[in-house]
Amino acid sequence: MAGVCVGDPVKFMRKPFTVELGPGLLGSVFDGVQRPLKPHEAVPPRGVSFAPLDRLKKWTFRPTVQVGEHITGGDIFGRVQETPLVEHRLMLPHSLMGTVTWIAAPGEYTVEQRLIEVEFQGKCLSHGMITEWPMRKQRPSRDQLEPNTLLTTGFRVLDAFFPCAQGFACAMPGACGCGKSTITYNIARYSNVDVVVFVICGERSSDLSDFLYGIQYARTETAEPATSKICIVANSCNMQPAAVEGSIYTGAAIAEYYRDMGYRVALVADSTSRWAIALQDIASHLGEIPSDRGYPAYLKNELSKFYSRAGRVQCIGSPVREGTITVVGSVSAQGGDPTDPVFTATLELAHAFWALDTRLAQRRHYPSVNWTRSFTHCLVHLDSWLRGVDEDFISMREQALQLLRSEEELAETVAAVGKDALPDSTKEILAIARCVREFFLQQNIFNTYDKFCTLSKAAWMLRALLRYHDLAQHALVRGHGNWAAVHRATDQAWTAVTHVKYQDFDLTTSDDTHFKQVMDDLEEAFVTLD
Repeated sequence: MAGVCVGDPVKFMRKPFTVELGPGLLGSVFDGVQRPLKPHEAVPPRGVSFAPLDRLKKWTFRPTVQVGEHITGGDIFGRVQETPLVEHRLMLPHSLMGTVTWIAAPGEYTVEQRLIEVEFQGKCLSHGMITEWPMRKQRPSRDQLEPNTLLTTGFRVLDAFFPCAQGFACAMPGACGCGKSTITYNIARYSNVDVVVFVICGERSSDLSDFLYGIQYARTETAEPATSKICIVANSCNMQPAAVEGSIYTGAAIAEYYRDMGYRVALVADSTSRWAIALQDIASHLGEIPSDRGYPAYLKNELSKFYSRAGRVQCIGSPVREGTITVVGSVSAQGGDPTDPVFTATLELAHAFWALDTRLAQRRHYPSVNWTRSFTHCLVHLDSWLRGVDEDFISMREQALQLLRSEEELAETVAAVGKDALPDSTKEILAIARCVREFFLQQNIFNTYDKFCTLSKAAWMLRALLRYHDLAQHALVRGHGNWAAVHRATDQAWTAVTHVKYQDFDLTTSDDTHFKQVMDDLEEAFVTLD
């Protein structure tokens, strides 16, 4: 411990380690024990301690209750505009209840000033903006609800093929250099959540400083600063293992706090492997018997405690509200080893599994998500949501995945006999499967039209591509020449289909006339073959 010397007095506070919750969390950067960091700092100064929340800044308070009203724990008694994107809803602590005897008038107050006074059984207790909560204790909720809304990431391979519902946990394993940090960074900027809690564990100090510097200039889709909805808990690799190990729980406590306000929250951890290494170091210093590869025997239990924070709940208190936490955890297995204990434990806990592939990353295929090793258990929960985007979405997804599986099965045959020896129908399948990979799954983060893709646009892209496939197969069956002749005769329609990708607008709010015209021209191109 920095700044502690032999002979210094030590006082037992008789309470667990707590985190401070209140206005000012969003846009701030903390270490694992909630010490505030400056944007250019990756490690806090030794021997120096600061309050997590600014004691001097004043916030504009608007009360929502009146004197004489009965109030209980979890009820919202006031509101503060924390950032341009998020309104902070002040909740009464769960330990308080009673009748409001005094409420502060609308105005500007600091986080330490009292705002409300409640009387219960002759006792009067006051409360301000700050709430303390044990970092390892899970916040209660009224009821658990079934997740039914998609977590949009902007990546077609994730949203269309391996979707994750808000309120579930998803894992993203991969070796170093596969793009885990870039994917989680884009999820924090473009996902359809209200608040993002970003937990960074064990990164190099230089990389962490670059990330903290760059996030200041990031923008959301509405051109607002991304920091307006992001809280960062950051730990570099040279920080104390106890701080790195506690960062996961600090981030979870902050995420549950905003969930109880009724917000959709994403809890992003990058990465759980480095957090597990900190857990291993602590267990080693305590003299605990190591398990597989030196990790403690309770590794899976600790991981399950983290991933269990995900969920869609009905919050305690009034007004009635719902909140969700979606956990996104990246796993940095050394060399992408599938037998790594963190990898195998996470595999059993995740509802969606986005496996990153080193070979795809080396071929500059972004995002490098392997479509044969990835999976999702969320389709049954998202069926009605996906059908609201496109009635045939589920069937189109299955057809596209089947094309990719067929391409993989034919790879050895093509290598042995060559592509020219294959039947025309098989050549067409290989051509469409290649287009699914390069046209649909691959994206370019540096282009405005492709760095983020709505699900409605992805559905139109997939529909146009698969319709061409069906019409081409029918043309080959009817004997309209070989695959090269059919493709040459419909080249103009094929070009229009592949250029759907370059349309830069959201179909949920824009006219889809252009896409319908592409489909009509496609049908007309194959009619002329007859």
